[in-house]
Amino acid sequence: MTGNSTYWRVAHLRRYASFLLVWFFLAIALQSANGQPPEEVARVEAALPALARVAPAAPRKLLVFTLCKGFVHSSIPLGAKAVESMGAKTGAYAATISDDPSVFTPESLAQFDAVCMLNTTGELFDDDALKKSFADFVRGGKGLVGIHAATDCFYKWSEYGEMMGGYFDGHPWGAGDTVTCALDDPAHGLNAAFKGRGFDITDEIYQFQSKPYSREKLRVLVSLDIAKTNMNKDGLKRADNDYAISWARAYGQGRVFYCSLGHNESTYWNPAVLQHYLDGIQFALGDLAVDVTPSAALTPEQVEQSKSAGAQIMLDEGFKDLARYELGRDAALPKQFSELIIAGLGDEPKRADFEKRLTGLLESNPTNDGRQFAVKHLRLVAGEASIPVLATMLRQAETANDARYALEAMPAAGASAALREALRADGVVDAIGLINSLGERRDLECVTLVAPYLKSVDASETAAAAVALGKIGGEDAEKALFTSLLTARPERAGPYLDALLTAADMRMAKGEPERAAEIYEKLAAPDHSVRARVAGVQGLARTHSPKTVSAILRTLTESDEALQRGAALAARYVAGPDATREFATQLDKLPVSAQALLIEALADRGDAVALGAVTNAISSSDAGVSLAAVSALAALGNAASVVQLAELAGKTEGCTQTAARASLVRLRGPDVNNAIVAAVEKAEPAVRRELLRALGDRGAKESVPALLLAAKDSDETVRAQAYAALGQLAPADQLKAVVELLAVEQSETARAESEKAALAVLARNSDPAASAATVLSALPDVKQGIPAYCSILRVLGKINDPTAMEALLSATELKNADVRMTAVRALAEWPTAGPKENLLALAQSAEEAPLRDASLRGYLRMVELPDNVEELSPQYDAAFKASRSAEDRKLVLASIGRQHDPKLMELVAPLQEDAEVKQEAALALEQLKKVSYALNASRGNGDLYKAIDGDPATRWSTGEPQQPGQWFQIDMGYIANVRKVALDTTGSAGDYPREYSVFVSNDGKSWGDAVLKGTGNGPVTEIPLPHQRARFVKIEQTGKADGMFWSIHELKVEVE
Repeated sequence: MTGNSTYWRVAHLRRYASFLLVWFFLAIALQSANGQPPEEVARVEAALPALARVAPAAPRKLLVFTLCKGFVHSSIPLGAKAVESMGAKTGAYAATISDDPSVFTPESLAQFDAVCMLNTTGELFDDDALKKSFADFVRGGKGLVGIHAATDCFYKWSEYGEMMGGYFDGHPWGAGDTVTCALDDPAHGLNAAFKGRGFDITDEIYQFQSKPYSREKLRVLVSLDIAKTNMNKDGLKRADNDYAISWARAYGQGRVFYCSLGHNESTYWNPAVLQHYLDGIQFALGDLAVDVTPSAALTPEQVEQSKSAGAQIMLDEGFKDLARYELGRDAALPKQFSELIIAGLGDEPKRADFEKRLTGLLESNPTNDGRQFAVKHLRLVAGEASIPVLATMLRQAETANDARYALEAMPAAGASAALREALRADGVVDAIGLINSLGERRDLECVTLVAPYLKSVDASETAAAAVALGKIGGEDAEKALFTSLLTARPERAGPYLDALLTAADMRMAKGEPERAAEIYEKLAAPDHSVRARVAGVQGLARTHSPKTVSAILRTLTESDEALQRGAALAARYVAGPDATREFATQLDKLPVSAQALLIEALADRGDAVALGAVTNAISSSDAGVSLAAVSALAALGNAASVVQLAELAGKTEGCTQTAARASLVRLRGPDVNNAIVAAVEKAEPAVRRELLRALGDRGAKESVPALLLAAKDSDETVRAQAYAALGQLAPADQLKAVVELLAVEQSETARAESEKAALAVLARNSDPAASAATVLSALPDVKQGIPAYCSILRVLGKINDPTAMEALLSATELKNADVRMTAVRALAEWPTAGPKENLLALAQSAEEAPLRDASLRGYLRMVELPDNVEELSPQYDAAFKASRSAEDRKLVLASIGRQHDPKLMELVAPLQEDAEVKQEAALALEQLKKVSYALNASRGNGDLYKAIDGDPATRWSTGEPQQPGQWFQIDMGYIANVRKVALDTTGSAGDYPREYSVFVSNDGKSWGDAVLKGTGNGPVTEIPLPHQRARFVKIEQTGKADGMFWSIHELKVEVE
């Protein structure tokens, strides 16, 4: 016995030591996986399957081929080592990793049982003998495994696509997208890793060309769940919505397994995906036998059988996993089962099955998170069968809360009984929780059991009991609550009051307003607290009790402000004009503090029967009451209130004036505007101003004729207000009338408003030529040099019309300095570069410094306008020559700093020696050295600037295979002779444009015909553009390349 025991221990230790040694070297191998981050290596190591699905029939060798001639996935090193280490750990196979095409010679392939194409891209080799050897290898009885980009290669070798099962046709879902995968064949042996459940994953998802992919040839295992995945994606091409993810097939005597997952590093530490890979590899190696009848050839019975068996697998395995579930480890698991349980709620057999499974889960000593999942869902499906288990849990502190949570929502009557028994028990666990649950269940039988807790010394128990009894309601509960409320200390009364209000609400909900009114009336009585009385009177207002109005008025007579405010709020909700009439009748009998509050309530009620009482209150000696009444007329007033409000607005100040103005604007009724117009003529100036202001603020467009008449008033302040209203209301066809008023206006105050009005009306006119003619026609009425002439010029400056510009240019030659300056400033703000040269001439020749300064500033502004298509250097050279001071040169340098034309550096460089402007010159040079293109494209706009970030490792891409119509646009920010554009896509060697057309433009709108057409033939595409003067360059991709995106890693533009 002793000897045998010793032998066992030694043998066991030897095996354990061997196991540790294997893992030691495995860890070293993983950590050296081309410098992969240690944390990623560790995650892969932790996710590797522990065992192979089946023991290999013989030692197996797997060739893992990783060569890329197109896009190179960063995940290849980690993926290759994961595949290699998975074989080593499970003993399923030994892997050899290679990117040397010579491994496909017949002699080399003979040593292997299967080939794994891991993220291979492009035309990997052209040697037909190697291709034949590869195909013969698979056809002759060996295996082929494809991971992710294994369908993105050998497009020119059609047999490869046939053998693998499909060719890549873009990835509408990128590496950052999370999608949902569905199991097409849930019970299939190669889908065992997923335990019958679909799953979410973040990875790049492929679509496949219509040929050779076909369910007539492939047994599709997993595909995209289009009902749960975002299908609002560009580049979707499959009208059948068939987005397969993995499949298996026979090819000759050989076996093929493909899975499109594997772009992201994270895929290689997904345990289920790794197990799926391993099962597929074992199938390809010949060790795991599975049915590969093409999906399209399966009978409906076979399909249904797989679904049915998969559903059973999902339930059995899923509930096992739920017992071990921990929050944060597998978010999809509880989500899927929650959806499943909810979907089965209308099916009694399913409900009973879920109840049994969830109860069993509770009895299986689950994790805390697993138990909480069970009780949460027992609330939905539990019947009498689960109550005994939950009742037992109620008596254990660590599980009582979960059990109570489940019982609380159960429709079964036994749930209430279990909760009552737990509350009755000696050493009750969580009395407060039990009381809460009984209250939520509205359990009438528990009232006598809960009521004693109202007297508990524990305030929390008291509050819980009160809340529960309020929810339960009924005479016994209400009586117990009133008794407690009357005897409670003020600081302890809150829960009883809230509970009674809840009970009253319950009465209302049951259609018992009279019984609810009894509760509210008792609460409103003077022997209760202020809070109770306010709650009572506000509750009464909802019951339509005939006692409500008197209760509100009685409460309003109290001196306590909170009582008054509470009663005034209640007054808003009592229905009917009779209540309004009673409130209005009693208004002047209330304390003044209550009068103001009730007036506000009457305004909110909006009943016109209160207008008389409220109007009388305006004359109250109490300022607060008067102000409330003025404000209330906004809601209650009518045309008869116009004069009174206008008088108040014109003759008072502060809050009263503000309130009167607001009420005058907000008065309702079809005849209010007419009443305002009628009142204008007889009112004194201050009141006339308020009436005109109101017309503008009310949007009374029909009053424009009256406003034009008021604009001729003898009082300048009235005219100014009339102009302001015209600016708000006058239509475009009144421009002539408004400008004529401006031309003759002599008051400086009124003229400023008249000019604003003219500009406002001008903005509504869509015909610049007609507008210019209208404004110019007013000039003869104005004497040269007077301020009105300058106003007319400023209006002309806002009309983009040649005649207006000519008039302004002529004005620059007049004798009056103010007129000349006004004209120059208007020209300087011209919307186009039309007067640019005129402004330069003025900057060069004007005698007055202010005129020169304004002209130079306007000239520089126009040089920067987009419609200025002339060479920049000569224009800025002219600006420097026109400069007469260091400040002028600084202005020119600041403008240059906002440009992008590198040729301007030649102009700026000498100024670094100018002591007065050298700092500004240095800053301008620094700005010019920055290449700052504006980019746009038909696709991939989120990655545009990766094409010019100076990092060859980043790229812009179409995100879909090349096809005609894709374009990339460059805005250089200045017009220049473009010599050449270079597109460098070395980082994605196969993503160069197959064919292209080049267009140029000065404004980004007018492109014309293509100036050049060409063909790309390598990673760097250089496009010469001799003698093409432009600001914008657009390259349109016109070719097609199956499986290849159009990418730009680095973009260079050469200009003369």
